[in-house]
Amino acid sequence: MASEMADEGNKVAAAAAFQRAVDRALKDGGESTCIALASIAETQVAAGEKASALKTCREALRLDEAHGRTEEVLREIARHQAAAGDAKAALETTRLLPDGEERCRAYCDIAKAQADAGDAAGALGTAEAIRVDDHRIFALQAIAKAQARAGDLEGALRTKERVPGKGFRESILVQIGEGLVERKDIQRALELLDRLEYSHSKAELLSSAAIAQAEAGDLQAAVQTANAAPQKLTDFALGKIAAAQAQAGDLDGARRTIETMRPRERGSALAEVARAQAKAGLREAALQTAREATEVGQRSPGKHADYRSLVVRPLAESGDVRRAQAIAESLDDEKEKARALSDVAEILARSGNMKAARALADAQASPFVKATVLTGIAWGILEPATENEKGKK
Repeated sequence: MASEMADEGNKVAAAAAFQRAVDRALKDGGESTCIALASIAETQVAAGEKASALKTCREALRLDEAHGRTEEVLREIARHQAAAGDAKAALETTRLLPDGEERCRAYCDIAKAQADAGDAAGALGTAEAIRVDDHRIFALQAIAKAQARAGDLEGALRTKERVPGKGFRESILVQIGEGLVERKDIQRALELLDRLEYSHSKAELLSSAAIAQAEAGDLQAAVQTANAAPQKLTDFALGKIAAAQAQAGDLDGARRTIETMRPRERGSALAEVARAQAKAGLREAALQTAREATEVGQRSPGKHADYRSLVVRPLAESGDVRRAQAIAESLDDEKEKARALSDVAEILARSGNMKAARALADAQASPFVKATVLTGIAWGILEPATENEKGKK
C-alpha cells in the first residue's frame, strides 16, 4: 500500500512537472513554442499521461494557428493525438495540411498508431487515404507488423497481399517477422526465413531475432543466430548483442563482438556497453568505456556529435554528472543538446537532487531546450533511482 501511495505521489509530482514544462513553453509564446509543446506532448504520451498530452496538443494547435500553420508542427501534433488514442482529432489535424508529402506522412503516423492500439480495420482505412504509393506501402508495413505483434499472423499475411511488387512484399514479410520477434515468438519468426528470397532480408530478420535473444539473456542463442546469417549482421544488431554481453558480465565477449563491427560504427556500440556497465554499477569500467567511445567518435568525421550524445546518459548514470552535463552543453544540434540535457536532468531528479535538476532547466536560454529538460525532470520523478544512483543526491 505504501509503495502504491508513493507511486501515486510520483504521478502527481510528474504531472506537475509536465505542467511546468507546458507553462514555460507558453510563456515564451514564440514560434518555437509550438515545437516545444509538441515535444512535451510526445513525452506525456510515453509517460501514459494521454489526457494531458491531448490538452497540450490543443494548446499547440491554437498557437500554431496564430503563427500561420506550420506543416512540421501539424504533423507532429497529429502523430501525438493518434498515439494518445484520439484518431478522429488526428485526422482532423491532418486535413489542415496541404494535400502533399506531409499529409501522406501524417496519415502513415495515424495508421501506425491505430494498428498499435489494435484497430487494424481503422488503420487499413486510413492507409487507403494515402495517395502516394511509397507512403501507403510504409503504412501497410507498420500495420502488418502490429498485427503480427498482436498474434494475428494470418491478418498480417493478408495485409502483405495488399502491396504490389515482389520486393515490397518481401520487405513487409521481414516486418511481420520482426513483429513476431517483439511478441517473443522467435521460433515462428524464424520459420518465415524459408519464405524470404534475398540474403539481406534474411540477415535483417536474423538481426532482430539475435537482438531479442541477447536482450532476453540467451546470449548463446543470440551468437548462434548471428552465425547463421547468410551475411554479417547489421552493426546495430552486433552492438546490441555486445551490450547484452556486457550487462551479463561477459565483457571479453562484448569486446570480441565489437571487434567484428566496422571501426567507424564502434563508438555507439561502446556507448551501449558503457550504459550496460553503468546500470550494473560498474562505475569505473563504464567511465573508461564511455571515454573510449568519445575518442572513437572524435576520430569519425560526421559522427562526432552523435557519439558524444550517446555517452551522456552512461556517464551521468555512473556518477560523472559534471562531465555528462559538459558534453551535453557542448553539442551543436539543438535537439541533440535538449535530449542529452534531459537525460542528465532525469537522472538528477531520479536520485532526489531536484535542486540541481531545476537549476539545469533554469539555466537554458532556449525555450525548446528548457521545456525538454523539464520533461526529463518529470521522467526522473516517475522512475525510481537505482542503487548506483542513490548516492548522487
